[in-house]
Amino acid sequence: MNWESIKSPRKIPFKQHSPQVQPLQLGGLLHLLVVVFTTVENVAYWLYGFTIIFLIILGAVSSKTGGSSIKKAVLRITVWGTIAMGLSTLVFYVFGVNV
Repeated sequence: MNWESIKSPRKIPFKQHSPQVQPLQLGGLLHLLVVVFTTVENVAYWLYGFTIIFLIILGAVSSKTGGSSIKKAVLRITVWGTIAMGLSTLVFYVFGVNV
């Protein structure tokens, strides 16, 4: 195979990636703050609770940005996010993973 014939993806400057990365950094920072200010014994419960709060905020902001119904977006994001967390916990339990 001729590796020179394969075109590499277009190089995008950092300034164009910045708007895509900033929400991920903010989400990570919020969870990091929860971990820093809670006790080790209860960190999983605090993270779960605050994750739901963060999902509610995410739903409200995204619906406001997109111009759709805030109630529907908050409900959709919160319900599906909670289901995803529950299924992840179930898979961890089935395979005996302790995090």
